Amino acid sequence: MIAVMTGGQRIRETFKTREEAETRAAQLRIERQNMGAAAFAMPVALRVEAAKCVEKLQPYSASLTEAVDHYIERVLKFREAPTVADAVKRLLVEKEQKNLRVSTLRDLRHRWEKFAETFGARKLNEITGEELAAWLVKQAADPVNRHNYRRKIGTLYRLAVKRKWTAENIVEQTERPEMVEAGVGILRVESFSIEGRKNVMISTNNRLRVKLDSDAGAWGRRMLIVDYARPKPTKPIPGFDSILLREEGEGILRWAVEGAIQLKKDLDATGTMQLTEAQRRRVDDLLSESDSVRSFVRERIEQHHGSEIAIHELTATYRDYCEARDWGPLRDRQFQAELPDAMLEYHRATKRNDIPRDGKSVRGFRGVRLQTGSERPSELQGQGDEHLPFSDGSDDHREIIPREQDNDRESIGRNDYITSEHISGASEPMPATTAKGGDDEQVL
Repeated sequence: MIAVMTGGQRIRETFKTREEAETRAAQLRIERQNMGAAAFAMPVALRVEAAKCVEKLQPYSASLTEAVDHYIERVLKFREAPTVADAVKRLLVEKEQKNLRVSTLRDLRHRWEKFAETFGARKLNEITGEELAAWLVKQAADPVNRHNYRRKIGTLYRLAVKRKWTAENIVEQTERPEMVEAGVGILRVESFSIEGRKNVMISTNNRLRVKLDSDAGAWGRRMLIVDYARPKPTKPIPGFDSILLREEGEGILRWAVEGAIQLKKDLDATGTMQLTEAQRRRVDDLLSESDSVRSFVRERIEQHHGSEIAIHELTATYRDYCEARDWGPLRDRQFQAELPDAMLEYHRATKRNDIPRDGKSVRGFRGVRLQTGSERPSELQGQGDEHLPFSDGSDDHREIIPREQDNDRESIGRNDYITSEHISGASEPMPATTAKGGDDEQVL
């Protein structure tokens, strides 16, 4: 057995024979001599610096080797990395070249450049998790906006890690804002809570698209759409609301009271507002447009053995399908991304890459074809585009304006009041009954 101190460590080893022990002891003596010689060969200033560094590390129970390794991994490796400002510029250029949606690119640019305003002169690896957490709170007080900032900065760091500009994604060191979702399509944050029944009115000049999340029935039960088909007045009347109340207030009140009575009857009888066929059709049409890819696949494509169709042909037909219904089609890339799931669901057809077209193989589907027949929506078959008479024949004062002229729409939540714009502009007080008009009846 031998026992010796070398390099600040005690070594104790056992051997089977005396010769093996003596050989090992000689090796250790040479090693100790070499280490001593190396220590004496080290410049005095370097030995003093090393001693000071060891002293600084003692409170943290860390060795000089550990400190050097950490510094190499966290600092020296990223000396050539760009600053935050340069990194943001370079990554935005890459994103632009990928043809992202304009809204997505605009959101990235806004949040990344805000980040660069604060940390632009520093490098990504120099920013701490505590600094980032404080910055997120400063940028956005509400949890939803702060969550969106956190996601976008997380994307920035993930890209930086891939390019070896930093060692880790420090966004993971920050706390995710707590948010609570309630109801269909409603987001409620933790700091804001209201109990009770809420009716929501949405006014828009554009055709809305609903994020269905596979629950069209829930949306259909909760929506009432009012289409304002009349053109905007050429000359707005200042204080029109006051004039309307002064000249037609009595008729408006009678109209509202009768509507409230009818609504109460509906609620007592069925528990919900009863929509006319025209009202229900407007809701169904909006929901179908919001799920236009599935509607297209369901209505315009059928299974047929031996047939095949290319994706670019389906894309063109989808645009025609939406145009015939006055729907806003999805972008080609989004349509083609959602198409395979719908084709598999309705027709059990999977996307292929071997559909022959013009001597080439393209993407498409086999065992399906486009249905034959009119492109015109079934609910419009046999009707004109400009005038639709109502069931009571009262078409002399209600004109349906073509879609291209319809730039002023409003959608309201169920049980909400319909604004005075929906009332006919009669000069005399209007009785409540005149507000009704066949299929276009609006009841409060």
